[in-house]
Amino acid sequence: MMKLIRLGLLAALCVWFAALLVGDAHMAHAQGTATAAKDPEKVEKARKRMEKGQALFSQGRYQEAMEAFEAAYAVQPFAAFLYNAAFAAEKLGDRQRAIARYNEFLAADPASPYADDIRATIERLQKELSAPPPQEPRGEGGAGGEDGAGGEGGKPDDKPTAPVPADDASIQQMRSLVIVESEPVGAPLTIYERLVATAAPYRYGDKNPGWRKVVDAAKTPKDLSLKVGHYHVVIDDFQDYNRSETDLDLSPGHVYTYKASLSQGEFLGNLLIRTNVEKARVYLDDPPPHKSSPWMRGTGNRKVNAGDHEVWVEAPGFEVFHTKVVVKQAETARVVADLQRVGYGYLVVDANAGEVEIEVDDRPYPTYLASGAPIKIKLNAGKHKLYLDADGRKTYEGEVEVPRGREQPVHGRLTNSYPRGKAVVMGVLAAGLGVGGLFMHLEAKKPVGMPHNEDIHQVFSIGRYVAWGGAGLFAGLSIFYAVYDPNPDPVLKEDDKRDFPDTEDRDAGPTDYDAGKVKRETSGIFHPYLLPYGGPDSGGLVVGGAF
Repeated sequence: MMKLIRLGLLAALCVWFAALLVGDAHMAHAQGTATAAKDPEKVEKARKRMEKGQALFSQGRYQEAMEAFEAAYAVQPFAAFLYNAAFAAEKLGDRQRAIARYNEFLAADPASPYADDIRATIERLQKELSAPPPQEPRGEGGAGGEDGAGGEGGKPDDKPTAPVPADDASIQQMRSLVIVESEPVGAPLTIYERLVATAAPYRYGDKNPGWRKVVDAAKTPKDLSLKVGHYHVVIDDFQDYNRSETDLDLSPGHVYTYKASLSQGEFLGNLLIRTNVEKARVYLDDPPPHKSSPWMRGTGNRKVNAGDHEVWVEAPGFEVFHTKVVVKQAETARVVADLQRVGYGYLVVDANAGEVEIEVDDRPYPTYLASGAPIKIKLNAGKHKLYLDADGRKTYEGEVEVPRGREQPVHGRLTNSYPRGKAVVMGVLAAGLGVGGLFMHLEAKKPVGMPHNEDIHQVFSIGRYVAWGGAGLFAGLSIFYAVYDPNPDPVLKEDDKRDFPDTEDRDAGPTDYDAGKVKRETSGIFHPYLLPYGGPDSGGLVVGGAF
């Protein structure tokens, strides 16, 4: 007798231990579901596959619809995807796969309000599998006759048949995924289904005839597989938070995400912002000049209160995007902000000289100082004529292109001017010899003895030609030294275009200079500079400074 009792206790312990393992498995699934419900990117991806499967199902393309639902489950393991995959397999005639998916659904959601109906469906499909197949009609030659059942020669008709669209009744049997979340998590969740279309709206605390409770004693976050219909969601008072309620109208084969802001007692919607600028600043209901930090940056999806909202999307170098959007409970409102670059840019200029005068399109700008910052000039996008000039340097003249909504840094490489002293000296000598030659020519024209004797007259006569020859020689040398220049021409080095700094105001910055603005703000402090120079005949240092 004691042996039987010990065996019984051992069996009971085994059953209890197995129950613990099953409970842990269900808890792990629930925890995994809760975590998955918090991943908006995966939910959005699964939503697209769910809606794709719904569209394929309505067209009668059950095989593809089943695969789409299974793909959605692979992205996010929500039970609703399993049910729809099972239903598509059933419509396809794949009973074994339908039974497998229905069983997986029950394992994933054992508390489903439709669990009994699904078990009945599984039992029916199992009976259909075990039933003998109906006999095919026999032709004149019997099953193996000349004609057979499949056409000429007994060959089956392998022409593909067009998909038959699903009827409304079938579509209405599809399940929708409802994700209920709250902040904070762990709030008590109850859901009621309206059974009678004429039933009065649900009122908390009343008897509410025509309604039934389909979800009870659940905790948020919770994902649910619900059929088409009208529902009322209640998140009861939780800790110090207010009760939240909302009505649901579900269409077949969709994904709904509801989030309750318990402190306000409101359910939220989703606002998805997509923009082509990764770090664009997004402001929600905060018009310029913005009083708060950006609501978010770049592309993203966040919960907001249902209702009307205004969105501003800004990025340095781009036109401000502004729009209004209506966000509904549990729905995702989408805003696509395709930012366009502004029609102006900045030319950022520096050079390798102590003081450089800058002109753009024949308009003067502040002088660049070697001891100061580069000069940043705001210009319309496009090509502009640039002029850079410095003492002792060759002048640069050329074209530069300013990009839309970006900065173009340029560096003037001004080469030393070649010294022209030799040309001046040679020119002076040529002029002197020319004048001397003219004087001697006039003297040589006078008669001998008036006032010169014959020998002196001969000197003037020959000397004029020598002077003129020397003047011609020095004149040629002067022209040569005036034209000759061994130093290279100045050049402008352009860096890669760069975006406006993210901290910069989009309209102007403290170092911007508009057309015609030539006064440079100074601090009254003397800025010295020391620059080397060199040429083929000389070299040294240039010392200077400016206030």
